[in-house]
Amino acid sequence: MRPQSPAKPYLAVLASTSTSLFWGLSYAVTKGLLDSMTPIEIAVFRFVLASVVLVIASLFTGSLKPIKRAHLPRAIAAGVIGISIYFLFENNGLKLTSASAGSLIIATIPILNLIVSWLTRAERVTVLNTAGVLLSFSGVYFLVRMSSNPSDGSSLVGNLLVLGAAVSWVAYTRINAPLVKEYDLSTLNTIETCIGTAALIPAGLVAGLSFPQLEVFTLLRLAYLGLICSAAAYFLYFVALRALGSVTVTCFVNLVPVFGVLGAIAFLGERLTADKLLGGLMILVGVALVTIQAPKDRRAELQSRSDTVPA
Repeated sequence: MRPQSPAKPYLAVLASTSTSLFWGLSYAVTKGLLDSMTPIEIAVFRFVLASVVLVIASLFTGSLKPIKRAHLPRAIAAGVIGISIYFLFENNGLKLTSASAGSLIIATIPILNLIVSWLTRAERVTVLNTAGVLLSFSGVYFLVRMSSNPSDGSSLVGNLLVLGAAVSWVAYTRINAPLVKEYDLSTLNTIETCIGTAALIPAGLVAGLSFPQLEVFTLLRLAYLGLICSAAAYFLYFVALRALGSVTVTCFVNLVPVFGVLGAIAFLGERLTADKLLGGLMILVGVALVTIQAPKDRRAELQSRSDTVPA
C-alpha cells in the first residue's frame, strides 16, 4: 500500500487548530461532568462512546481495513499509550495538583518533542521552529502563571503524574508518525481508539464504575467528549500529523489553554484580563512561526519517501 498524499497545508493547519479548539473547550465540559462522575468514569464512557460510533461509521462506509501484522504492535502501543496511559496519568495527576500546574506541564509537550527530534534527528529542527516552540511555551507559562494560585494544593506526585501524561503524548505522536503515512486515517483512528478503550475498561472496573445519570446535560457533555473530542479530534490530529510533522503539530497543543480560557469565559463566567490576552497572543505568534516553513518541508519529505514502507 502506497502512502497517501498529505493534506494541503491550509487544511492541515485548520485540522490542528480545530483539534486544539475541541480539546480546549473540553476543560469546561469536563468540569461540568465532575459534579456527577469521577475522572476515570468520564474517560471510560467517553472512549466507549467514541469506539462504538467509529466502528459503526467504519462498517457503514466500508472504510475499516486490517493492519499488517508487522505494524500491529505499533498500533497497539499507540492506542494504549495515547489513550489509556495518557488519561490515567492526567486524570489522576489533576486530582493531586492544581489545574494551572497541570496545564503548564502539559504545555511542555512541544518542548519534549523538540528535544526528541534533536536527539534522534527524526525531523529537521530549524532556528525558526525552535523559536516558535519556545515563544508559544513562554506564552502558556505567562498565561498560567498570571492566573495561578500559590495555595491551590499543588503536589510533587501530582505534577510527576501529569508530566507522565505529557511524555505519553509525545510517545503517542512519535509511534504514529510512520503509521499515518501507511494507512487510511479513519482505519487508524478506529483501531487505536478501540484498543485504548479496551485497555481503559479494566482500570475503570478496578476503580469502580457507575453509569452516568440520564440527564440531558450529562449526556450532551459525554457526547461532546466522545464524538467531538475523541472520535473527530483524534482523526483531525492524524491529518495534521501526516502533513505537518510531529514538531509542528505538537506545537498546536499550546493553543489548547487559549481555547480553554475562552471556554471558561463563555461557559463558566470567568473574566478576560490583559494578562490572558497577552499570553494568548504570544502563543499564537509562536505557532505561526513554527508553521511558516513546515508544510513545504513536510510535503517534500513525504514525496521523497513515497516508496518507503515503515517498519
